[in-house]
Amino acid sequence: MMRVARNPAIAAPLFATPRPVIVQSCIEGAQGRVLIDREPDPRTAAAVLGDFAYLAGARSAAFLEGLMAAGPFPVSPQILIPCNPGWTRLLEEQAGHGLVRHTRYATMAPAAFDCDRLRWLANPPEGTVLQPLDASTYALCRTETWSCDLVSQFPSAERFDTSALGVVALASGRVVSGASTYARSRSAIEIEVDTHPAWRRRGLARACSAALILSCAARGIRASWDAHTEASLTLARQLGYALDHAYTAYLIERA
Repeated sequence: MMRVARNPAIAAPLFATPRPVIVQSCIEGAQGRVLIDREPDPRTAAAVLGDFAYLAGARSAAFLEGLMAAGPFPVSPQILIPCNPGWTRLLEEQAGHGLVRHTRYATMAPAAFDCDRLRWLANPPEGTVLQPLDASTYALCRTETWSCDLVSQFPSAERFDTSALGVVALASGRVVSGASTYARSRSAIEIEVDTHPAWRRRGLARACSAALILSCAARGIRASWDAHTEASLTLARQLGYALDHAYTAYLIERA
Protein backbone atom coordinates (compact mmCIF):
# COMPACT_ATOMS: atom_id res chain seq x y z
CA MET A 1 0.00 0.00 0.00
CA MET A 2 1.19 3.52 -0.78
CA ARG A 3 0.12 6.75 0.87
CA VAL A 4 1.21 10.38 1.07
CA ALA A 5 3.07 11.04 4.30
CA ARG A 6 1.21 13.58 6.40
CA ASN A 7 4.52 14.42 8.06
CA PRO A 8 7.22 13.97 5.39
CA ALA A 9 9.99 14.15 7.99
CA ILE A 10 9.09 10.70 9.33
CA ALA A 11 10.73 9.20 6.23
CA ALA A 12 14.00 11.11 6.71
CA PRO A 13 15.86 8.20 8.41
CA LEU A 14 15.31 6.04 5.32
CA PHE A 15 17.33 8.42 3.13
CA ALA A 16 21.09 8.49 3.64
CA THR A 17 22.86 11.82 4.12
CA PRO A 18 23.93 14.02 2.51
CA ARG A 19 20.61 14.03 0.67
CA PRO A 20 20.00 15.35 -2.84
CA VAL A 21 18.26 18.73 -2.88
CA ILE A 22 15.11 17.16 -4.34
CA VAL A 23 14.89 14.65 -1.48
CA GLN A 24 15.59 17.29 1.15
CA SER A 25 12.95 19.61 -0.28
CA CYS A 26 10.36 16.83 -0.12
CA ILE A 27 11.30 15.89 3.46
CA GLU A 28 11.10 19.54 4.53
CA GLY A 29 7.62 19.74 2.99
CA ALA A 30 8.67 22.60 0.73
CA GLN A 31 7.90 20.83 -2.56
CA GLY A 32 6.77 17.52 -3.92
CA ARG A 33 5.52 14.63 -1.83
CA VAL A 34 6.90 11.82 0.25
CA LEU A 35 5.10 8.56 -0.43
CA ILE A 36 5.35 5.83 2.20
CA ASP A 37 4.05 2.32 2.79
CA ARG A 38 2.72 2.93 6.30
CA GLU A 39 2.60 5.38 9.21
CA PRO A 40 4.01 6.20 11.69
CA ASP A 41 7.04 3.95 11.07
CA PRO A 42 7.49 3.62 7.30
CA ARG A 43 9.74 0.92 5.92
CA THR A 44 9.62 2.11 2.30
CA ALA A 45 9.53 5.65 0.93
CA ALA A 46 9.78 7.67 -2.26
CA ALA A 47 10.59 11.37 -2.44
CA VAL A 48 8.71 12.52 -5.54
CA LEU A 49 9.12 15.91 -7.18
CA GLY A 50 8.37 16.67 -10.80
CA ASP A 51 9.98 14.03 -13.01
CA PHE A 52 11.96 12.45 -10.17
CA ALA A 53 11.31 9.74 -7.60
CA TYR A 54 14.08 8.77 -5.17
CA LEU A 55 13.44 5.32 -3.68
CA ALA A 56 14.61 4.44 -0.17
CA GLY A 57 14.06 1.93 2.59
CA ALA A 58 13.00 -1.64 1.98
CA ARG A 59 12.51 -2.56 -1.66
CA SER A 60 8.91 -3.29 -2.59
CA ALA A 61 7.63 -4.59 -5.91
CA ALA A 62 4.10 -3.44 -5.06
CA PHE A 63 5.35 0.05 -4.20
CA LEU A 64 7.28 0.21 -7.48
CA GLU A 65 4.24 -0.94 -9.43
CA GLY A 66 2.21 1.88 -7.90
CA LEU A 67 4.81 4.45 -8.88
CA MET A 68 5.11 3.19 -12.43
CA ALA A 69 1.33 3.30 -12.81
CA ALA A 70 1.31 6.81 -11.26
CA GLY A 71 -0.92 5.38 -8.54
CA PRO A 72 -3.94 7.11 -7.04
CA PHE A 73 -1.96 10.29 -6.39
CA PRO A 74 -1.37 13.28 -8.68
CA VAL A 75 2.25 12.27 -9.29
CA SER A 76 3.75 10.84 -12.44
CA PRO A 77 7.52 10.51 -12.10
CA GLN A 78 9.57 9.72 -15.17
CA ILE A 79 12.99 9.12 -13.58
CA LEU A 80 13.50 6.59 -10.76
CA ILE A 81 16.66 6.82 -8.67
CA PRO A 82 17.50 4.03 -6.20
CA CYS A 83 19.01 5.12 -2.89
CA ASN A 84 20.27 1.72 -1.76
CA PRO A 85 21.41 -1.62 -3.25
CA GLY A 86 18.07 -3.31 -2.62
CA TRP A 87 16.23 -0.83 -4.77
CA THR A 88 18.94 -1.02 -7.41
CA ARG A 89 18.48 -4.78 -7.67
CA LEU A 90 14.71 -4.45 -7.97
CA LEU A 91 14.95 -1.79 -10.68
CA GLU A 92 17.52 -3.88 -12.53
CA GLU A 93 15.04 -6.75 -12.56
CA GLN A 94 12.56 -4.43 -14.31
CA ALA A 95 15.04 -3.01 -16.83
CA GLY A 96 13.63 -3.80 -20.25
CA HIS A 97 10.18 -4.37 -18.77
CA GLY A 98 8.90 -0.82 -18.48
CA LEU A 99 12.19 0.69 -17.31
CA VAL A 100 15.18 1.89 -19.32
CA ARG A 101 18.65 2.39 -17.82
CA HIS A 102 20.04 5.92 -18.08
CA THR A 103 23.40 7.25 -16.91
CA ARG A 104 23.36 10.49 -14.92
CA TYR A 105 26.29 12.38 -13.41
CA ALA A 106 26.50 13.66 -9.84
CA THR A 107 28.82 16.64 -9.51
CA MET A 108 30.69 18.37 -6.71
CA ALA A 109 30.76 22.14 -6.32
CA PRO A 110 34.13 23.70 -5.51
CA ALA A 111 34.84 24.89 -1.99
CA ALA A 112 34.46 28.38 -3.43
CA PHE A 113 33.48 29.32 -6.96
CA ASP A 114 35.80 31.54 -9.00
CA CYS A 115 33.46 34.53 -9.06
CA ASP A 116 35.66 36.55 -11.39
CA ARG A 117 35.49 33.76 -13.97
CA LEU A 118 31.74 33.39 -13.44
CA ARG A 119 31.22 37.12 -14.00
CA TRP A 120 33.15 36.81 -17.27
CA LEU A 121 31.09 33.78 -18.31
CA ALA A 122 27.87 35.62 -17.45
CA ASN A 123 28.33 38.06 -20.35
CA PRO A 124 25.61 37.13 -22.86
CA PRO A 125 26.22 37.16 -26.63
CA GLU A 126 25.35 40.23 -28.66
CA GLY A 127 21.63 40.73 -29.18
CA THR A 128 20.64 39.19 -25.86
CA VAL A 129 20.38 40.44 -22.31
CA LEU A 130 20.23 38.65 -18.97
CA GLN A 131 17.75 39.48 -16.26
CA PRO A 132 16.42 37.83 -13.11
CA LEU A 133 13.46 35.52 -13.64
CA ASP A 134 10.54 37.64 -12.37
CA ALA A 135 6.76 37.66 -12.64
CA SER A 136 6.72 38.73 -16.28
CA THR A 137 9.32 36.24 -17.46
CA TYR A 138 7.73 33.53 -15.28
CA ALA A 139 4.60 33.94 -17.41
CA LEU A 140 6.64 33.81 -20.61
CA CYS A 141 8.39 30.61 -19.52
CA ARG A 142 5.05 28.89 -18.96
CA THR A 143 3.92 29.53 -22.54
CA GLU A 144 6.45 27.30 -24.32
CA THR A 145 7.24 23.61 -23.91
CA TRP A 146 11.01 24.01 -23.98
CA SER A 147 11.02 26.58 -21.13
CA CYS A 148 8.23 25.37 -18.84
CA ASP A 149 10.55 23.34 -16.59
CA LEU A 150 12.33 26.56 -15.62
CA VAL A 151 9.29 27.32 -13.46
CA SER A 152 7.23 24.10 -13.47
CA GLN A 153 7.79 23.19 -9.82
CA PHE A 154 6.41 26.52 -8.57
CA PRO A 155 2.65 26.94 -9.12
CA SER A 156 2.64 30.73 -9.24
CA ALA A 157 4.92 33.68 -9.87
CA GLU A 158 4.44 34.68 -6.23
CA ARG A 159 5.61 31.26 -5.02
CA PHE A 160 8.62 31.43 -7.33
CA ASP A 161 9.50 34.90 -6.08
CA THR A 162 9.47 33.83 -2.43
CA SER A 163 11.16 30.43 -2.86
CA ALA A 164 13.32 30.37 -5.97
CA LEU A 165 16.00 32.08 -8.01
CA GLY A 166 16.41 32.20 -11.76
CA VAL A 167 18.09 34.05 -14.60
CA VAL A 168 16.81 34.25 -18.18
CA ALA A 169 18.26 35.49 -21.45
CA LEU A 170 16.00 37.70 -23.57
CA ALA A 171 16.20 38.46 -27.28
CA SER A 172 13.76 41.12 -28.51
CA GLY A 173 11.73 40.62 -25.36
CA ARG A 174 11.45 36.85 -25.80
CA VAL A 175 12.91 34.31 -23.38
CA VAL A 176 15.46 32.21 -25.29
CA SER A 177 17.40 30.56 -22.46
CA GLY A 178 17.41 30.28 -18.70
CA ALA A 179 18.90 28.76 -15.57
CA SER A 180 16.53 28.39 -12.68
CA THR A 181 15.48 26.51 -9.56
CA TYR A 182 14.01 23.05 -10.02
CA ALA A 183 14.05 22.20 -6.32
CA ARG A 184 14.65 24.35 -3.24
CA SER A 185 15.56 23.23 0.24
CA ARG A 186 16.35 25.55 3.12
CA SER A 187 20.01 25.78 2.18
CA ALA A 188 20.28 24.82 -1.50
CA ILE A 189 18.77 24.75 -4.96
CA GLU A 190 18.92 22.15 -7.73
CA ILE A 191 19.63 23.93 -11.01
CA GLU A 192 17.50 23.50 -14.13
CA VAL A 193 18.90 24.79 -17.45
CA ASP A 194 17.02 25.06 -20.76
CA THR A 195 17.57 26.85 -24.07
CA HIS A 196 15.31 27.30 -27.07
CA PRO A 197 16.48 24.86 -29.79
CA ALA A 198 17.14 27.68 -32.27
CA TRP A 199 19.38 29.49 -29.77
CA ARG A 200 21.61 26.63 -28.61
CA ARG A 201 25.42 26.55 -28.90
CA ARG A 202 25.77 30.31 -28.43
CA GLY A 203 26.87 30.34 -24.78
CA LEU A 204 23.46 31.35 -23.42
CA ALA A 205 23.05 28.40 -21.06
CA ARG A 206 26.53 29.03 -19.69
CA ALA A 207 25.87 32.75 -19.22
CA CYS A 208 22.54 32.19 -17.45
CA SER A 209 24.01 29.45 -15.25
CA ALA A 210 27.02 31.56 -14.27
CA ALA A 211 24.75 34.45 -13.32
CA LEU A 212 22.51 32.15 -11.26
CA ILE A 213 25.45 30.63 -9.38
CA LEU A 214 26.72 34.13 -8.59
CA SER A 215 23.28 35.05 -7.27
CA CYS A 216 23.28 31.94 -5.08
CA ALA A 217 26.78 32.67 -3.78
CA ALA A 218 25.77 36.22 -2.83
CA ARG A 219 22.91 34.81 -0.75
CA GLY A 220 24.78 31.92 0.85
CA ILE A 221 22.73 29.33 -1.06
CA ARG A 222 24.37 26.13 -2.27
CA ALA A 223 23.88 25.58 -6.02
CA SER A 224 23.62 21.85 -6.79
CA TRP A 225 24.06 20.44 -10.28
CA ASP A 226 23.07 16.86 -11.17
CA ALA A 227 23.67 16.30 -14.87
CA HIS A 228 21.19 14.33 -16.98
CA THR A 229 23.52 14.18 -20.01
CA GLU A 230 27.20 14.40 -20.87
CA ALA A 231 26.52 17.84 -22.40
CA SER A 232 25.15 19.01 -19.07
CA LEU A 233 28.22 17.61 -17.31
CA THR A 234 30.50 19.47 -19.74
CA LEU A 235 28.68 22.73 -18.98
CA ALA A 236 28.91 22.09 -15.24
CA ARG A 237 32.68 21.60 -15.52
CA GLN A 238 33.03 24.89 -17.39
CA LEU A 239 31.35 26.59 -14.44
CA GLY A 240 33.64 25.04 -11.82
CA TYR A 241 31.93 21.78 -10.86
CA ALA A 242 33.77 18.45 -10.91
CA LEU A 243 32.41 14.98 -11.59
CA ASP A 244 31.70 13.11 -8.35
CA HIS A 245 30.38 9.90 -9.89
CA ALA A 246 28.24 8.53 -12.68
CA TYR A 247 25.21 6.53 -11.62
CA THR A 248 22.34 4.62 -13.16
CA ALA A 249 18.82 6.02 -13.07
CA TYR A 250 15.81 4.30 -14.61
CA LEU A 251 13.42 5.97 -17.03
CA ILE A 252 9.80 4.84 -17.01
CA GLU A 253 8.42 3.89 -20.39
CA ARG A 254 4.80 5.04 -20.42
CA ALA A 255 2.30 4.02 -23.07
